[in-house]
Amino acid sequence: MMNNIELAPAYLLLNDLDDAQHLSAALRSQGIVAYFFRHLHEFWYASVKELPSLAIVDVRKMSDGDFLLCAHPAVVRKDLRVVFFYSESTEPLLVSTLEFVHYGLIKKRDKGDATHAHEANEEIVCAYQRYLKVILGRVLQNITLGVEVNKLQREIAQLKKKNGELAENFLRIKEEQGMASSVLKVLKIVNSEHDFRDLTKGKSKGESKSDGKGDLGHFLEVICAVVEQWPRVKFFSISVLHQNQKEIISPRLKHYKYRSLPALPLQKMAIAGIDSKTQDLALEVALGVLEGNCLPLFVYGRMVDPELVIFLSGEDNDHRIPYWNFMEVLCNYCYQRIVVSERMSSPLLQSISINPWQLVGVVDGHLIWNNKKSALLEVDFTALLEVIKDGSCWGFSWEVFIDDLLNSLLKNSNEKFNFSFMGINRLVFLVEDGAATQFMKDLHNTIKSFAYDEYFRDITLSSSLKLGRAGILPEVIKVKSSSSVADFLGTF
Repeated sequence: MMNNIELAPAYLLLNDLDDAQHLSAALRSQGIVAYFFRHLHEFWYASVKELPSLAIVDVRKMSDGDFLLCAHPAVVRKDLRVVFFYSESTEPLLVSTLEFVHYGLIKKRDKGDATHAHEANEEIVCAYQRYLKVILGRVLQNITLGVEVNKLQREIAQLKKKNGELAENFLRIKEEQGMASSVLKVLKIVNSEHDFRDLTKGKSKGESKSDGKGDLGHFLEVICAVVEQWPRVKFFSISVLHQNQKEIISPRLKHYKYRSLPALPLQKMAIAGIDSKTQDLALEVALGVLEGNCLPLFVYGRMVDPELVIFLSGEDNDHRIPYWNFMEVLCNYCYQRIVVSERMSSPLLQSISINPWQLVGVVDGHLIWNNKKSALLEVDFTALLEVIKDGSCWGFSWEVFIDDLLNSLLKNSNEKFNFSFMGINRLVFLVEDGAATQFMKDLHNTIKSFAYDEYFRDITLSSSLKLGRAGILPEVIKVKSSSSVADFLGTF
């Protein structure tokens, strides 16, 4: 070991065993183990398997039959550190070493006039030590430089990787900025009732026209406009539950990106929406039409399962649609606003309804609403919806259930509140913080006394208390005032 660097063994390719012993002793004094070889082919195979720190080669051993030292792979790569060993008689052969990039020459030492063989051997070893000290200094310097070069190369590779990542991030940010501009444009239009009409007049190359009636037709036209603005959407298809709940149909739309799907008959009535099995069948149909490249986006209304599925085909090789989650929220928001909210019979309910975006803004603003500290209460319908979904012998009056529940709450509570739907299974109320305790009591009483059995069709339930005993009454939860937007959205 030299200067804390552990050197690999040295290889000696020599003709004389005495020379090998002397050189080996000199190397051992420097902390280096040496291995002796008599034949070039033995040295060849060993050095290919493990490269030595230094090779001392007798000039008479530079060739052996078909083996030529100059053709050794490590010599060709200039990785083998070679020192040539010669004597007065073999000095003429040194001319052959001129084609090598070597580390020096060591001349054989004779025993001379020394009286004792032991003294002679020590003198020879000392002479070789002086040679090797200089040579090993060069070897060590070369190894140190190699380590530094390798370190620099790794750092350069890391910097290149980071630069590549930065370049990719820059392009992605630039792309997302342009995409975000398009998304915000769509969102602003969607959020304005007046601009809804302008959005669906079909002035662009993506001119769309739907044969849908009423609110659903309006929603489909808005979806065409959203797809028109959204980046990387190549084609899209739509599957919607027919009013008879016995088949899945694809609306007729005139849009250059739209691909119609064949109707899909159902074995039984889809009273709870498009269930998972039907979703899989619809996806198989869409994959065939869109050539194996599409992702399903589920749109929920008042049913447990989706009422509509939008299949989107991406332009990229990996078929990605950027900002997928945001697009899913936007489409569901549009459906809630255009289709679901239009079914509300009470103008008062419409006046106190707020959209999910406003609600998330209140959470992000530390529950400040209309310049007042507020509280959030969630009503979780999951257990009730599971009963409705699993029932094979009854239907459920979806459209009037939630309106009646909200109207009942309006009658039972004197506290002012706003509400918003965060998915089919969550209803969120926003009230002033000082009124939260009383409103929560009113909400509990309304939920407990509400006649859920009246909304089940083709079945007679004894009373709402039966539902309570079954543990499926909607649950009321108060949202912590310290909740972040991520925590709040993570519950849905």
